[in-house]
Amino acid sequence: MSKTYGLRTEIILHITLLLGAALLFGGFLILKLTEREFLDQRVASLTVMAEMVGGALGNLLGEKQEIEALQTRVDHLLAPLPSDTICAVWKWSGNTFLPVRLPDTEDTAPVAEQQLARLRHIAEPQFILSYPNAWF
Repeated sequence: MSKTYGLRTEIILHITLLLGAALLFGGFLILKLTEREFLDQRVASLTVMAEMVGGALGNLLGEKQEIEALQTRVDHLLAPLPSDTICAVWKWSGNTFLPVRLPDTEDTAPVAEQQLARLRHIAEPQFILSYPNAWF
């Protein structure tokens, strides 16, 4: 013999399921909005840091000195940066770019000289942001 439930019980059960689904959807929405806000804050802080480092490096790279001495001074300047920050420095000399400091990690793609020349004429910082999006 099967048990039968009343109409009131079915209504309460369905409202509870719909309310739970709505709360779950709202939680995911808040999580996504929070992730976007944290990402915007991180990009803003990296922008400020890049401008500060760029200003310091601009003065340093403008001096006439050997690349080896320049590399040690640049490494000393960039040492306090966070370990997850990938930073590469090139010096524009004549018509070529001289690599002063390249990142140690293997996951960075090599930058072509045409890309560097194109970035040289852009006033504001350029960001390439990629992060794993495993949820979708």
